[in-house]
This record gives sequence, structure tokens and C-alpha cells, in this order.
Amino acid sequence: MIRTSVFSALVAAFSLAAVLVVPALAAPAALPGPAEGVFIGCGVDRFALRTTDPIGGGDHHYTGTIVANGRITDVRLVRAERGDYAVVDGDGVLHYSFHTHGFVDGVDWRAVGWTRMTFNLSRDGALMSTDDISLCALGHHPDSNPFTLNR
Repeated sequence: MIRTSVFSALVAAFSLAAVLVVPALAAPAALPGPAEGVFIGCGVDRFALRTTDPIGGGDHHYTGTIVANGRITDVRLVRAERGDYAVVDGDGVLHYSFHTHGFVDGVDWRAVGWTRMTFNLSRDGALMSTDDISLCALGHHPDSNPFTLNR
């Protein structure tokens, strides 16, 4: 959970269309968000993406592409199972694929020198509903998918 109340207020105040402003004082968060969906923890240059499903909810296949105008480094899988992956294609493109099987999977990364990061998130082969995507503090939902974070 992000403990910076200023960050929480800024996140709530600056969401316009599909753009979310991420101020420089945010610490990364890595807690799962909705019972089913994706939570993205936002930091200054560190990020965490978690896919979550209710226990007993069966297998869901989460895939996505994250494109930053900076360099993506220090990619680390969280609770990876056989077949799960996260790969960087070039300096600023991260692709991931997870099968959740009713638990939590994810990826952590750093984005060095970024000012814009675009997310395209899918579940079971279809673009995810924005209701199932939680961003940064307060569980804010983007207005569209794909969506862009601007620093």
C-alpha cells in the first residue's frame, strides 16, 4: 500500500481521459487489487503488476504489453509457474504472460528515464475491462484500455 497521502490525492485529482499523472514522490506498491483482475503499483521508477483471481476461480490467462519511452530493466517474475514469462523486447517494451490458477502472479520492473508508459492488458484473449484494472493508490481505474501513465 502506498503510504503517501499526497500521492493518493494527486492520483485522484489528475486523471484525465486515459492519462494518469504519477508524481515523483510515490513509492512502489505490490499488493493485489481487485478479487479478479490486475493491480499496477506505481513508483518513481519502480513498478509492480499483479494478476489476481479468486481461489477456485479456475485458470485465467493474463497477457500484456507495456511500452515506456525509457529503458525497462530489473525485470523479476513473482510467483511464476511453468509457462509464465516476462520479457523485454528492446529497451522499453515489456511483454508478459501468466496463468493464475486462482492465485496471484506478477512482474516487477524499473523504468529508467521514462516520462510516458503505455499499458495494453488482456485476460483470456480479450482486452480487459477497466473495472478490473486498479492503478496506484486508491484502486483508481483507467478510463480506457490501453491507457498511458505520464510522469
